[in-house]
Amino acid sequence: MSVSLDGNVVLFGGRRIMPTSVRRLADMRAVLMEPPAADAEPSRIQYYMYRALVRDADGGIFRSAGLRYDVTVLPPLPIGKEFNKTVGHCHADFSPGLSFAEVYEVISGEAHYLLQSRDLSQCVLVRAKAGDQVAVPPNFGHVTINPSPTETLVMANVVGTFQSDYSLYERMKGAAYYETTDGRLLPNPEYGEKKHLRLENAKRLYETPLYDAFVSQPQRFAFLRDPTLFK
Repeated sequence: MSVSLDGNVVLFGGRRIMPTSVRRLADMRAVLMEPPAADAEPSRIQYYMYRALVRDADGGIFRSAGLRYDVTVLPPLPIGKEFNKTVGHCHADFSPGLSFAEVYEVISGEAHYLLQSRDLSQCVLVRAKAGDQVAVPPNFGHVTINPSPTETLVMANVVGTFQSDYSLYERMKGAAYYETTDGRLLPNPEYGEKKHLRLENAKRLYETPLYDAFVSQPQRFAFLRDPTLFK
Protein backbone atom coordinates (compact mmCIF):
# COMPACT_ATOMS: atom_id res chain seq x y z
CA MET A 1 0.00 0.00 0.00
CA SER A 2 1.46 3.32 -1.07
CA VAL A 3 1.54 6.13 1.48
CA SER A 4 2.72 9.62 0.54
CA LEU A 5 2.49 13.14 1.87
CA ASP A 6 1.01 16.33 0.38
CA GLY A 7 1.55 19.09 2.90
CA ASN A 8 -0.21 17.86 6.03
CA VAL A 9 -2.47 15.52 4.04
CA VAL A 10 -1.64 11.82 3.73
CA LEU A 11 -2.42 10.16 0.40
CA PHE A 12 -3.53 6.60 1.09
CA GLY A 13 -5.51 4.14 -1.01
CA GLY A 14 -6.66 6.86 -3.41
CA ARG A 15 -7.88 9.04 -0.54
CA ARG A 16 -6.71 12.29 1.00
CA ILE A 17 -6.57 11.81 4.78
CA MET A 18 -6.53 14.78 7.13
CA PRO A 19 -4.80 14.48 10.54
CA THR A 20 -6.79 12.81 13.29
CA SER A 21 -4.83 14.79 15.88
CA VAL A 22 -1.67 16.86 16.28
CA ARG A 23 0.92 17.61 18.95
CA ARG A 24 1.80 21.23 19.53
CA LEU A 25 4.82 22.59 21.36
CA ALA A 26 2.69 23.44 24.38
CA ASP A 27 1.58 19.79 24.56
CA MET A 28 5.21 18.65 24.73
CA ARG A 29 6.60 21.04 27.32
CA ALA A 30 6.69 18.45 30.09
CA VAL A 31 8.94 16.04 28.15
CA LEU A 32 11.54 18.48 26.80
CA MET A 33 15.18 18.83 27.79
CA GLU A 34 14.60 22.59 27.71
CA PRO A 35 10.94 23.23 28.61
CA PRO A 36 11.16 27.01 28.00
CA ALA A 37 11.86 26.20 24.33
CA ALA A 38 8.12 25.51 24.04
CA ASP A 39 7.12 28.97 25.18
CA ALA A 40 8.17 31.00 22.14
CA GLU A 41 5.72 29.25 19.76
CA PRO A 42 3.39 27.15 21.95
CA SER A 43 0.87 26.60 19.14
CA ARG A 44 3.45 25.35 16.61
CA ILE A 45 2.55 21.86 15.39
CA GLN A 46 5.44 19.43 15.97
CA TYR A 47 3.83 16.32 14.48
CA TYR A 48 0.68 14.95 12.91
CA MET A 49 -1.14 11.66 13.59
CA TYR A 50 -3.46 9.78 11.23
CA ARG A 51 -5.34 6.95 12.95
CA ALA A 52 -6.91 3.74 11.65
CA LEU A 53 -6.15 4.06 7.93
CA VAL A 54 -7.71 1.18 6.04
CA ARG A 55 -9.09 0.32 2.61
CA ASP A 56 -12.75 -0.65 2.65
CA ALA A 57 -11.89 -4.14 1.43
CA ASP A 58 -9.52 -4.69 4.37
CA GLY A 59 -11.70 -3.41 7.20
CA GLY A 60 -12.81 -6.88 8.28
CA ILE A 61 -9.23 -8.07 8.63
CA PHE A 62 -8.35 -5.24 11.01
CA ARG A 63 -11.57 -5.57 12.98
CA SER A 64 -11.09 -9.32 13.43
CA ALA A 65 -7.56 -8.79 14.67
CA GLY A 66 -8.44 -5.84 16.91
CA LEU A 67 -5.60 -3.86 15.33
CA ARG A 68 -5.22 -0.63 13.40
CA TYR A 69 -2.77 0.95 10.96
CA ASP A 70 -1.63 4.47 11.82
CA VAL A 71 0.66 7.02 10.16
CA THR A 72 2.66 9.72 11.98
CA VAL A 73 4.49 12.64 10.35
CA LEU A 74 7.33 14.47 12.12
CA PRO A 75 8.72 17.50 10.25
CA PRO A 76 12.33 18.58 10.86
CA LEU A 77 11.47 21.05 13.62
CA PRO A 78 14.10 21.09 16.39
CA ILE A 79 12.95 22.06 19.88
CA GLY A 80 15.73 24.09 21.41
CA LYS A 81 18.81 21.85 21.27
CA GLU A 82 16.73 18.69 20.72
CA PHE A 83 15.69 17.04 17.48
CA ASN A 84 11.94 16.82 16.98
CA LYS A 85 10.40 13.81 18.72
CA THR A 86 7.15 12.27 19.89
CA VAL A 87 6.00 12.68 23.48
CA GLY A 88 6.70 9.03 24.27
CA HIS A 89 4.31 6.46 25.64
CA CYS A 90 3.85 3.05 27.22
CA HIS A 91 1.26 0.45 26.27
CA ALA A 92 -1.65 -0.99 28.19
CA ASP A 93 -1.29 -4.38 29.86
CA PHE A 94 -2.46 -7.57 28.18
CA SER A 95 -2.18 -9.26 31.57
CA PRO A 96 -0.65 -8.05 34.85
CA GLY A 97 2.99 -7.21 34.21
CA LEU A 98 2.88 -7.84 30.45
CA SER A 99 2.07 -5.01 28.05
CA PHE A 100 1.19 -5.10 24.37
CA ALA A 101 3.79 -4.85 21.57
CA GLU A 102 3.81 -2.67 18.45
CA VAL A 103 5.47 -2.61 14.99
CA TYR A 104 6.74 0.48 13.17
CA GLU A 105 7.89 1.13 9.62
CA VAL A 106 9.77 4.12 8.20
CA ILE A 107 8.08 5.17 4.96
CA SER A 108 10.34 8.14 4.21
CA GLY A 109 13.04 9.99 6.06
CA GLU A 110 14.83 8.36 8.97
CA ALA A 111 13.90 7.61 12.55
CA HIS A 112 15.58 6.87 15.84
CA TYR A 113 13.38 4.74 18.10
CA LEU A 114 14.40 5.18 21.72
CA LEU A 115 13.12 2.16 23.64
CA GLN A 116 13.34 1.66 27.38
CA SER A 117 12.11 -1.25 29.47
CA ARG A 118 9.77 -0.64 32.36
CA ASP A 119 12.44 -1.61 34.88
CA LEU A 120 15.05 0.49 32.99
CA SER A 121 17.36 -2.51 32.72
CA GLN A 122 17.46 -1.89 28.97
CA CYS A 123 17.68 1.32 26.93
CA VAL A 124 18.05 0.89 23.17
CA LEU A 125 18.33 3.41 20.35
CA VAL A 126 17.25 1.75 17.09
CA ARG A 127 18.32 3.65 13.95
CA ALA A 128 15.95 3.11 11.02
CA LYS A 129 15.83 4.33 7.43
CA ALA A 130 13.12 4.16 4.77
CA GLY A 131 11.85 0.58 4.40
CA ASP A 132 13.06 -0.55 7.82
CA GLN A 133 10.65 -2.03 10.34
CA VAL A 134 11.02 -2.06 14.11
CA ALA A 135 9.18 -4.17 16.67
CA VAL A 136 8.65 -2.61 20.09
CA PRO A 137 8.68 -5.51 22.58
CA PRO A 138 6.20 -5.94 25.41
CA ASN A 139 7.03 -3.95 28.54
CA PHE A 140 8.92 -1.24 26.64
CA GLY A 141 8.03 2.42 26.41
CA HIS A 142 9.29 4.37 23.42
CA VAL A 143 9.94 7.75 21.85
CA THR A 144 10.43 8.38 18.12
CA ILE A 145 12.99 10.99 17.09
CA ASN A 146 13.43 12.61 13.69
CA PRO A 147 17.24 12.98 13.57
CA SER A 148 17.31 14.97 10.32
CA PRO A 149 17.64 18.77 10.20
CA THR A 150 16.04 18.89 6.74
CA GLU A 151 13.89 15.82 5.99
CA THR A 152 10.38 15.00 7.20
CA LEU A 153 9.88 11.59 8.82
CA VAL A 154 6.80 9.66 7.68
CA MET A 155 6.24 6.41 9.55
CA ALA A 156 3.50 3.85 9.99
CA ASN A 157 2.65 1.41 12.75
CA VAL A 158 0.35 -1.51 13.43
CA VAL A 159 -0.93 -1.56 16.99
CA GLY A 160 -3.89 -2.54 19.15
CA THR A 161 -6.83 -0.23 19.75
CA PHE A 162 -5.90 0.45 23.40
CA GLN A 163 -5.11 3.94 24.67
CA SER A 164 -1.44 4.86 25.05
CA ASP A 165 -0.15 5.94 28.48
CA TYR A 166 1.99 9.11 28.41
CA SER A 167 2.19 9.64 32.17
CA LEU A 168 5.65 8.14 32.80
CA TYR A 169 7.30 10.35 30.18
CA GLU A 170 5.51 13.44 31.42
CA ARG A 171 6.45 12.68 35.04
CA MET A 172 10.11 11.96 34.19
CA LYS A 173 10.49 14.94 31.84
CA GLY A 174 10.97 12.69 28.82
CA ALA A 175 12.85 9.49 28.07
CA ALA A 176 16.08 8.36 29.73
CA TYR A 177 18.03 10.17 26.99
CA TYR A 178 17.67 13.31 24.90
CA GLU A 179 19.07 13.43 21.36
CA THR A 180 20.50 16.83 20.47
CA THR A 181 20.99 18.49 17.12
CA ASP A 182 24.77 18.30 17.49
CA GLY A 183 24.64 14.50 17.53
CA ARG A 184 24.84 13.85 21.26
CA LEU A 185 22.72 11.55 23.41
CA LEU A 186 22.43 13.22 26.80
CA PRO A 187 21.17 11.33 29.86
CA ASN A 188 18.04 12.68 31.51
CA PRO A 189 18.99 13.50 35.14
CA GLU A 190 15.47 12.65 36.34
CA TYR A 191 16.39 8.96 35.96
CA GLY A 192 19.25 9.17 38.44
CA GLU A 193 22.31 7.10 37.60
CA LYS A 194 23.10 7.09 33.88
CA LYS A 195 21.52 4.11 32.11
CA HIS A 196 23.52 2.01 29.66
CA LEU A 197 22.34 2.77 26.11
CA ARG A 198 22.67 0.14 23.38
CA LEU A 199 22.73 1.22 19.73
CA GLU A 200 21.19 -0.96 17.03
CA ASN A 201 20.39 -0.67 13.33
CA ALA A 202 16.91 -1.64 12.20
CA LYS A 203 16.14 -4.05 9.38
CA ARG A 204 13.20 -5.19 7.31
CA LEU A 205 11.06 -7.66 9.26
CA TYR A 206 8.61 -8.44 6.46
CA GLU A 207 9.08 -8.98 2.74
CA THR A 208 6.57 -6.27 1.82
CA PRO A 209 5.48 -2.90 3.29
CA LEU A 210 3.82 -3.17 6.68
CA TYR A 211 0.23 -2.66 5.54
CA ASP A 212 0.51 -5.24 2.77
CA ALA A 213 2.27 -7.70 5.06
CA PHE A 214 -0.56 -7.48 7.56
CA VAL A 215 -3.51 -7.83 5.21
CA SER A 216 -1.87 -10.73 3.34
CA GLN A 217 -0.72 -12.65 6.43
CA PRO A 218 -2.41 -11.32 9.56
CA GLN A 219 -1.41 -14.46 11.46
CA ARG A 220 2.19 -13.18 11.47
CA PHE A 221 1.00 -10.30 13.65
CA ALA A 222 -0.65 -12.49 16.29
CA PHE A 223 1.95 -11.31 18.84
CA LEU A 224 0.31 -7.88 18.74
CA ARG A 225 -2.90 -9.40 20.12
CA ASP A 226 -1.10 -11.80 22.48
CA PRO A 227 2.33 -10.59 23.62
CA THR A 228 3.16 -14.02 25.06
CA LEU A 229 3.81 -14.94 21.39
CA PHE A 230 6.45 -12.22 20.96
CA LYS A 231 9.85 -13.58 19.91
